[in-house]
Formats: sequence, structure tokens, C-alpha cells
Amino acid sequence: MNEEIIGVGAYTLLEGARLTGISARRLRGWVKGYSGGKHRNRQKPLWTPYFRDFDETILSFRDLVEARFIKAFADAGVPIRGLRNLISVAQDVIDDERPFSTNNFKTDGKTIFLETIDQNGSSLVDLKKRQHVFQKIVERTLVDIDFGEGVAKRWWAAGRKKSVLVDPSVAFGQPVIRGTRIPTSRVVEVAKAEGGVGEAATLFNISVSDAKDAIAFEAKLTAKA
Repeated sequence: MNEEIIGVGAYTLLEGARLTGISARRLRGWVKGYSGGKHRNRQKPLWTPYFRDFDETILSFRDLVEARFIKAFADAGVPIRGLRNLISVAQDVIDDERPFSTNNFKTDGKTIFLETIDQNGSSLVDLKKRQHVFQKIVERTLVDIDFGEGVAKRWWAAGRKKSVLVDPSVAFGQPVIRGTRIPTSRVVEVAKAEGGVGEAATLFNISVSDAKDAIAFEAKLTAKA
């Protein structure tokens, strides 16, 4: 890759799908667009990925954060047209290609919500209920994200009480044990090869609790795949 990826992170579609719980096919459609099948007319991408000049789809860390938000809204029943409107309004309000991975989205969410509702020409009868749902989605999706310089910097992928961290400035964004550069996948490999969690913890000089967090995290990813 010619582009700088230090601090950006780089994930294949399969890696991105594994981490976000979104199917690779769906994820690719979001960032590359749809054609053929039931989508007879070419459907444009929902947003343009950071790495845009490669045949293979590569996602950045911020692309993953965007995808998590879009999944949350889609799971809440927002149709594809509504998602496009929401993203378009958010991009305009925040002036960023990837608005959901900015700290401004947290503060400007109400404005974005109101402008999206207005753009859709929707009835405001149940506005309060919709706004409550919108805020819940935002809060739930932001709770495990750390921001720096106005954008998403780290993701506590197993929750803040666990030791698993996804940081694009560490190991190209692969999940690691916090405070180290040890990928969670390596902890699993060593635990299997050496006979247990304790052995892996000793070999990597981490706590048994950290090793257990890594193994539980990887098991959860495998179950979602």
C-alpha cells in the first residue's frame, strides 16, 4: 500500500466482517455499492472507504466505526434509503466523509436527526420517540470508543472492563491485549499449543485474566462468523 496506514489501520473485508459482526457481502455492498441480482440498477456506496484505489476492498479503522453505526441503525429498522439520507446529512453537518467516527457526531446528533427527519418529510407526531431511539443507538455505539483529536482512536472491542483493545496505531489495528502489542489471536494459538491459559499468560508475560479475555473475545468472534 502506498498510503500511510500507521494510525489508520487496515482490514480485509473478512477481517472487518469478523470484528463488526456484519457479513462480508453486506459490508462490501455498503462501501463498494451493489449491482445485479435484486439490485437491478447500480446502487452507490453508502460512503467511500479510506483505501479507495485497490482492487481488493481494504477498510480503515474509521471505516469499521462507520460500519458499526450503520449496522446499529439498520438493525433498528432504518431502511437503506433512510440510511443514505442519514449519512448524507451527517456528512454535510459535520463536514467529514466518515461522520459517525467523529466526536462531533456525539454533540451534533440531535441536529443531524432533526434534519434527516425534515429531509424525509416524515410526520413529527412520534418525533420524541424516534429521537429517543436515535440517541440510544448513538450512546450504545459510542460507549466503547475513545476519541482523540476529534476522531475515533481506540475501540474497546470486548467492553471497557475487558483487556481487548483495537487501536489502529498498534499492530495495524488488530485486536491486542491493552498495553501490549500481543494480538488476541496469538494468545489463542499459544494456549492451544502449550496446553492452557496459564501457559499462554506466562509465555507472553501477561495476567491470566488478560489471557482469558483474549480467548473469550476470539471465541465470540468465531461464534459470530
